[in-house]
Amino acid sequence: MKAKDWWEAFVKKGGKKWEYHASHFDQGLMYQFAKYTRQDVSISIGAFVENWKQGEQDKPILESEVTGMLSKYQGELLRYQYSCDKPEEGSKEPEKRWRCTPPYDSTAHFYGEMKPWKKVFNLKKDLTDWSYRRHAALSVWFRELEELNDKLQMGLDLDHWAEKYIDMLKEVPLGAMAKPGNQVEGLELTLLKINRS
Repeated sequence: MKAKDWWEAFVKKGGKKWEYHASHFDQGLMYQFAKYTRQDVSISIGAFVENWKQGEQDKPILESEVTGMLSKYQGELLRYQYSCDKPEEGSKEPEKRWRCTPPYDSTAHFYGEMKPWKKVFNLKKDLTDWSYRRHAALSVWFRELEELNDKLQMGLDLDHWAEKYIDMLKEVPLGAMAKPGNQVEGLELTLLKINRS
């Protein structure tokens, strides 16, 4: 903030308050290290990539900004998510079109209650009608699990996933979302271990 630098994103527009998700935690530490300590990083934001290099003190210099650079490295997508294969529908949500550029369109972010193992899902159902929506990644996840289950003979009953496993998998031992209190809890556990030894 002293250097009058600001963060930038397409999910939520950037700013100088440094309050993006997990800025206080792992994502913030990674960003701090890469951009300000090491001062050698490429950052993907929507369709363009920023390249930063060593500057004076704690403020790196923007070396270049390239648009569409990652497209040539991306292979064929397993499934389209959201309305990325339907431009006519995507035009209704222009603020969300960042999800349709690499690397975002080839990754799935299962956040909160959207974790696949917490969902009721029918592998036998035809997904063609909604394969371009959020369920596209969910279907790929379950199909991969089905393949691993058969290959590794894991013995999971995927036809009765909801009845057999959802209740068992409700707990999230490491937490579902990074919160400011996690730092304090982590520090307390570290201090406790140090004091015991």
